[in-house]
Amino acid sequence: MTINERVRMLRKEKGLTQSELGEKIGLKKSAISKLESDGNSVTDQNIRLICDTFHVREHWLRTGEGERDAGDDEALFEKIRERFRLRGLSESIARAWFRLPEEEREHIAKEVEDIAKRIKSGMPEDGAQEDPQHVDIDNEVDAYRKELEAQEGAPSPSAGTSATEKRA
Repeated sequence: MTINERVRMLRKEKGLTQSELGEKIGLKKSAISKLESDGNSVTDQNIRLICDTFHVREHWLRTGEGERDAGDDEALFEKIRERFRLRGLSESIARAWFRLPEEEREHIAKEVEDIAKRIKSGMPEDGAQEDPQHVDIDNEVDAYRKELEAQEGAPSPSAGTSATEKRA
């Protein structure tokens, strides 16, 4: 049995149409049809999504060998998925998060916390102070906008006259 046949078998066992499976893993019906057609390759990303959707082991899906069912971890994640209504990208992110080693999760959490602190304090992400010249440009743009609003209804400025010249 090929990987394509195993995908088709899993879908039918769950009583899903190609469209319904596509909705679950973020693909169109035509893409599911191709996945199920013998000889077509299945991307690593789609393999992971199919394994997550049907709670089967990746090795089994790829080769047909070994244990099929994913086991207790999958049952636990299924409860989390349902409890928090995880779907699509949210579900994929959560699954990827739980697959990471603890040290990597801690490192990522620390980075996100640092970014949040910088955002809250108004500091750019790279940690640099805001460029005073940038603030001046913003002030110039705001002044020009106000000037245009004040002139509303007046003849437009002649070509070649800059906003700076008009203010001087």
